[in-house]
Amino acid sequence: MAPWSGTPPNETFSRTTGLQTGSSAWAQTEAASRGIESSDHDTHDTDLANGINAALKKDGGNKPTANIDMGGFKFTNHGSPSSDTDVATKGYVDDTATGFVNATVRAATTANITISSALNNGSSLDGLTLATNDRVLVKDQSTASQNGIYVVGVSPARATDFDTYNAHVASIINGSEGTTNGGKSFRNTNNAGGTLNSTSINYLEFGTTLTLPVSVANGGTGQTTASAAFSALKQAATTSATGVVELATTAETITGTDTARAVTPAGVKAALDAYVDCASGMILGTLQARDYRIVINLPFAGTISSTTTRSVSGTGTATFKVNTTALGGTANSVSSTEQTQAHGSSNTFASGDDLVITLSSVSSLVDLSFTIKFTRS
Repeated sequence: MAPWSGTPPNETFSRTTGLQTGSSAWAQTEAASRGIESSDHDTHDTDLANGINAALKKDGGNKPTANIDMGGFKFTNHGSPSSDTDVATKGYVDDTATGFVNATVRAATTANITISSALNNGSSLDGLTLATNDRVLVKDQSTASQNGIYVVGVSPARATDFDTYNAHVASIINGSEGTTNGGKSFRNTNNAGGTLNSTSINYLEFGTTLTLPVSVANGGTGQTTASAAFSALKQAATTSATGVVELATTAETITGTDTARAVTPAGVKAALDAYVDCASGMILGTLQARDYRIVINLPFAGTISSTTTRSVSGTGTATFKVNTTALGGTANSVSSTEQTQAHGSSNTFASGDDLVITLSSVSSLVDLSFTIKFTRS
């Protein structure tokens, strides 16, 4: 017969002990004026020990030999799993399902801090007064490897669930309080494989874009805007290397001395229009002693700056006019010596005007040549 029988909590203890049996074994022993023998104690103690040894133990000493029906109740407050056969917590399942570690902190930093003195009991952060054991997301350190989740205290330290580099990777941290960061969430942007306190740990607020420059191997510029990053990276183009060139202004194109800028079609046109052109002509042979008239139709507008005449031999006088108006200045004397006259007035012409050259007082004139210098407008 088993030591115990009945239904809890009304079970009874029964044991065969000589002539005394059943639930009244002890009473029968007493009624018979029989002393309780040590063998009775030993037998009952053995039964108790065997029962206890067969029960589940809190130290895991005994294991179930069949399925256990929890009757609709649940295991509570057990640790996170580490082996494939461990029971999974709800939090572990949720994190695994989303692909992120999702954690909550009371506050988050808004700028670089001195961790040892800014995360103590009573310290102020983002409009809050911190208390011992508050969890804080430190995300703005000048030395980014210091970023992470810390616990407020006399000696602030990294939270035990974020005391490895990979624990931060792909995590989402939610700020519960704070003037600036209360109600905001921050996502980690690192890849696995870094070293805690050596590799940068970066958090970016949800709903924001990456801040330039994005760190790339051997290519980080340290700049904070796209234009500044471009300026830091660009290479000036030369005659032997590709790169970036600045466009020249019209004035720089006309001046024509800058070797580092590129010209535009408009700049080229402006330079050509502003360039000092010249028109030349010759009358070959020996000219008779009479007047001569040469008419040149002008297809563009401009300003005549000077005229030059010369002959192989002989003399004469050359007068230059725009239509019927003589150019300001002195008429050109023609001889074997080159003669140049400047014209500072009455020297502009429009497209379609005629340039009229009149040759007079001809005397034994041989091979006349003339040159007209002008700028287009």
